[in-house]
Amino acid sequence: MSLKENHYSAPATYQAPKGSRLQIWASISAVLAIAVAGYATYWQADSNTRQTLEQIETLIVEGKYEECINQATTLKRDSHFYTEAQALLQQCQLAQAMTLAADSNFKAAIAEATKIPQNSVYHQEAQQLIVYWSDSMLEIAMNNYHSGKLNDAIAIAKAIPETSPVYRQAHEAMRHWHGEWEKNNSHLEAAQIALDKGKWQDAISEARKVAATPYWKQKVEPILQTAESKSVATRQTTRAATRQPARTTRRQPIRTTPRQPTRTTPRQPTRAATRQPTRTTPRQPTRAATRQPTRTAPPKPSSAWKVEIR
Repeated sequence: MSLKENHYSAPATYQAPKGSRLQIWASISAVLAIAVAGYATYWQADSNTRQTLEQIETLIVEGKYEECINQATTLKRDSHFYTEAQALLQQCQLAQAMTLAADSNFKAAIAEATKIPQNSVYHQEAQQLIVYWSDSMLEIAMNNYHSGKLNDAIAIAKAIPETSPVYRQAHEAMRHWHGEWEKNNSHLEAAQIALDKGKWQDAISEARKVAATPYWKQKVEPILQTAESKSVATRQTTRAATRQPARTTRRQPIRTTPRQPTRTTPRQPTRAATRQPTRTTPRQPTRAATRQPTRTAPPKPSSAWKVEIR
């Protein structure tokens, strides 16, 4: 066998049929079209998201925080701008909470601020505001209780969140309000009953047991004033009735006892010592000594003389 016969000849280049080549180009074109369409869709979505973010920022500047929150919540989690949208959402929530607190709507403000998560840059500020607003709510609740609005006070105190440092204090205050309210009602009713029965001191004692808050003071003050005035009038009447015999028994020894010894005791011995001995002592013996013998002695001898003459 010659070398020429043993030489390996390379195969010719493969050429696909004309119909097959058209199918390949069609597939490639379809893939490119899909890619272009996907890119266009992504670009359009990205453009819409950017517009939404810009709208949110504009709403923040304009102070339309509720609309801002609604816009920010429309962005889905798989969005490329989800993190940025969440930051804007939390900013709107904090601003909305501060706006509500400015209108003294602390309950809604705390509820809005509580939505801010721990990983947010606004979380610490939100927690500080929640503490401040909770203190304000407790103070408002106490003022309502002192004004006699027990139900409103309890409703406000209950709205304080558990995370607040005054949560336990608020619940202790509610228990105290319930107990004190019942005691005040009991003492007030007892004071009114005692007043109606004319037991002035009992009415005063029960009225003074009522708490001195503006609401209860207004209710108990008329009872207390009436009972005190009636009690004073009763004491004055009793004193007037007991003072009359006390005055007569005291004045008699003062007027008679000291005056008799001062007027009679020094004058009697002076009159008796000077006048009685001068009048009685020298006159009685002279009268008795002279008159008795002159009246009896002469008749006896005269009768005797007459008998002898006969």
